[in-house]
Amino acid sequence: MGFDFSILGNQTNSLIIGGGELSDTTLNNIIIATAADLSDRANNTSNNSLSPISYQIDGEAGKEICKIEWKNAGF
Repeated sequence: MGFDFSILGNQTNSLIIGGGELSDTTLNNIIIATAADLSDRANNTSNNSLSPISYQIDGEAGKEICKIEWKNAGF
């Protein structure tokens, strides 16, 4: 992500996002936000994504915020 941050007390600079889960790359520190799976609207019927993911990093060094957007996603 271009900067270090803490997740559940552990430092990392990468995330894994899958379904309703957010984890560091060790998979030892997982936050589960919901029991519903966030999914692409293509619903595996096409090789083309209908729910592109974009991100933006804002803020000055040491105070960065990563904003992640799923367009047109579903559950």
